[in-house]
Amino acid sequence: AGGVITAILGLGLVAAAVGISGGGGSGGGSNPPPDTSKPTAGTPDALNEDFAPIAINASTIKATDDSGANQIKVTAATIKSATGFDLADVTIVPDVNGVPTLQLNPSGGNKFGTIVTEVQLTDAAGNTNTQDVTFTVNAVNDAPVNAEVPALAPVSPAFTEQYTGLQGLLSASDADESTGVDGHKIGTVQLTVNEGTLSVTDIPSVSAVTNNTDSLLLTGTQADINTVLATVIWNNSPLNAELRSVNVTMTTTDQAGASDTDVIVIPLTL
Repeated sequence: AGGVITAILGLGLVAAAVGISGGGGSGGGSNPPPDTSKPTAGTPDALNEDFAPIAINASTIKATDDSGANQIKVTAATIKSATGFDLADVTIVPDVNGVPTLQLNPSGGNKFGTIVTEVQLTDAAGNTNTQDVTFTVNAVNDAPVNAEVPALAPVSPAFTEQYTGLQGLLSASDADESTGVDGHKIGTVQLTVNEGTLSVTDIPSVSAVTNNTDSLLLTGTQADINTVLATVIWNNSPLNAELRSVNVTMTTTDQAGASDTDVIVIPLTL
């Protein structure tokens, strides 16, 4: 009987030893599976027209990956197509660190639309992905610009006739006129004078409020307003003999509220 008990105890010790040294394997753990997930680009933030050069990197295109966005590199990028732009308007060049950079060429100014790029992404595990990324470029309102008026010849204070020296010199333009964006084009031109009155020739397509007063407001299209401005007359009688100059202030305002103001000086001789 004693021999049987000893044998049973011996088997128990062997089983216990096997349980301690066996089931856990090496250190009780396992190797993680290899990273095979491909990096993926998201949707970049919208750009504004006339944008500065922008690096096409993981942050810009909102790339994601299991290994973390900071481990993703954009190894190549090309322009695939564009809407609102000619392909010659935009280009991709490497910056000083070799990062692909999207930039406008001079012909791409004041344009908006979409630019589709094809990018190649590579993560830390060497996984790659080629994907289209679309940059949206929004229109931005540009302020109107008054034409620069050269210095005017002096006028004698005794001069009592209508002064036509401003004709052909006053005009306004707006870069948004050619883009066709409603709400960004020229809306009004206001002319004021500190002495005498201003008058223009009426045309049906332009509203000339308070014509022949010291404050003239023109409303219409850029082309039609400029046609009316070419007829402006300063009515300088009666003239304050103490004045040494007359100031004509021109304020052009677009439909979005941006404006340009210039003062044209008509010098008076002693």
